[in-house]
Amino acid sequence: MKCVASALLVAALTLGIHSVVSADQESAAVVVNGVRIMPWEAEREFRNLLPQTSFHRRLEGERRTELERQAFDALVMKELKRQWAVEEGLSVDASSVDRELTAIRQRFPDLTAYRQAMAERKMSEDGLRRAI
Repeated sequence: MKCVASALLVAALTLGIHSVVSADQESAAVVVNGVRIMPWEAEREFRNLLPQTSFHRRLEGERRTELERQAFDALVMKELKRQWAVEEGLSVDASSVDRELTAIRQRFPDLTAYRQAMAERKMSEDGLRRAI
């Protein structure tokens, strides 16, 4: 998988990352080959990096900007890998995704609370399904 990631990164850099990624199309944080990555996805990725890097310190300035860039880079690479997998005919079993989505929904007391949490985070079920 590292070879695939490296090849995708080299291809993106060779083609010019601007041809693969464009910013802020219809409230997307970034667009990768036409696929919108939403701000909540970028925020989630950023928060995933925090425990690894901050050691409970407050992040400011250049360090925060650097981590935000790392989060965006990670999201772009994940999307490029997903697109490559689709091109190669690889897929995740839909029932596995459905089970995970059901498990997430069950963390909430009811469907209204689930939908409210999704709305507060500006998440769509399609985006959550893609993230799974």
